[in-house]
Amino acid sequence: MHHTDQYELEINTYRGQIAHLKLELEQAKSDRAKAESDLALSAARTYTLQATIATDKIILEKAKTLVDRIEFIHEDPLFKSVWFSAWNHGIDYTNGPKYDKELAALKEALAIRQQI
Repeated sequence: MHHTDQYELEINTYRGQIAHLKLELEQAKSDRAKAESDLALSAARTYTLQATIATDKIILEKAKTLVDRIEFIHEDPLFKSVWFSAWNHGIDYTNGPKYDKELAALKEALAIRQQI
């Protein structure tokens, strides 16, 4: 084998190795781009979850405040006197709309949420 043939063989070998390395580099670039995209998506999800948690805390606080206020008003003598006065004037509210079930469900949900 001549030196020229030997050099051409080595050059072709190196070209093959270079081509292989280029493919590996492109794959690494693609993998990095996917990882960066996944990281950005994860960051967006984290931000969304943080915002949801903050909003949930506000909603829970407001719901508990509402429940406490409703219970306070129910126990107030002036509020109770309205019902006695209405009943004395022949007004019967027993068939009117009520929220007892909804209030009980909210209280139960708040109690469960506080255990979490």
